[in-house]
Amino acid sequence: MLRRKFILCLAFLGFVSASFAEIIDAGVVSQKTDVNVPIYRVAIKSSSPEVKKLAERAFSVHGSYKLSDTQSAQFSFAFENTGTNAVEVNINDGNFKQVVSGENSFDALMRACDLAVSKTLGGSGFFAGKIAFVSDNTGATEIYVGDLFFNSVRPITNDKARSILPQWNHDGSKVFYTGYFRSGFMDLYECDLVNKTRRSFASYKGTNTGGVTSPDGKKVAMLLTTTGNAEIWISDASGKNVRKVTNTSAVESSVSWAPDSSTIVFASDAKGNPQIYKMNINGGKPIRVPTNISGYCSEPQINPYNTNQIIFTAAVNRAFQIALYDAKKGSSEILTTSGRNSQPKWCSDGRHVIFTKENGSKKNLWILDTATKKETLLHSPKIGNCSEASFIYLKK
Repeated sequence: MLRRKFILCLAFLGFVSASFAEIIDAGVVSQKTDVNVPIYRVAIKSSSPEVKKLAERAFSVHGSYKLSDTQSAQFSFAFENTGTNAVEVNINDGNFKQVVSGENSFDALMRACDLAVSKTLGGSGFFAGKIAFVSDNTGATEIYVGDLFFNSVRPITNDKARSILPQWNHDGSKVFYTGYFRSGFMDLYECDLVNKTRRSFASYKGTNTGGVTSPDGKKVAMLLTTTGNAEIWISDASGKNVRKVTNTSAVESSVSWAPDSSTIVFASDAKGNPQIYKMNINGGKPIRVPTNISGYCSEPQINPYNTNQIIFTAAVNRAFQIALYDAKKGSSEILTTSGRNSQPKWCSDGRHVIFTKENGSKKNLWILDTATKKETLLHSPKIGNCSEASFIYLKK
């Protein structure tokens, strides 16, 4: 019963490379509320129709930008290819110009768009981020990696068995995932994307799942049932020196690291249904986070820029929704209202969140602006079911 209970709390499951037309057609948008945040009218320019559409696609998911014609725009952003894997961004016809390079032409364009965000809104952009995610497109759930807008994606598993819960490591060189490959049991695997190798990272008696690297890259948290109950264990980056950090009769799940790599948050059903807890990995007891918004709170993620904030999944009116807890305010807020929403992950700007939305049997990845409540579908439904995204932004 315990094993079944643990498996049920893991998450919901849920791709193929999209054509350019499918990417552009994906932009279903829902914006429910107006709040006191800046929203700028922007005109996107380029001599290349494809570059223009891709840039417009990027800015269309950001809640602080509204696409406009040149006459009514507050800002104009011009993007031009200037060579191999390089794009020039020109803001307001020469007020600011800079050439941005990337690992390919699309990456360079997204980084140029991020620079435009930084120069006009402040903070950082997230358009050049990468995602790892799950798809059942081939009949079995496999792990894929690609850019945020599905311009280019590829599978990294072909196990023909259930593969779930992908997580980038701290520098984007590896992806952890839970799979039933060969053994038929839940084992934790590490895919090295640089060397194109895979190894078993944890294969102890019981279930081995949920590998999450600390921001400093030195530790990996995972969920093991080797002692009979689902507990949080932490190893070094190689998977050695494993130690148990929780010791309860409850089921723990969904570990997230604080930016300082010394604190974790996670879900635990110590009080019956899952609630959110935090603890220092070097000792001390778990402390319940007072979300006070639902009897079922799970899948917490600490904001990488504002550690007062935790994004999480909450049960509301018999459906799962995305919620935000703010310790400074001492309160939580439900951010989504339609569909069944879960698996939230912060983007690199600490404002936008990728999550899974379910409608009937369909699962799709959406992006949510926590400031404006704007929701945007990231890919065409023609691509198939996609879920369980993990986000990373690689700095050049």
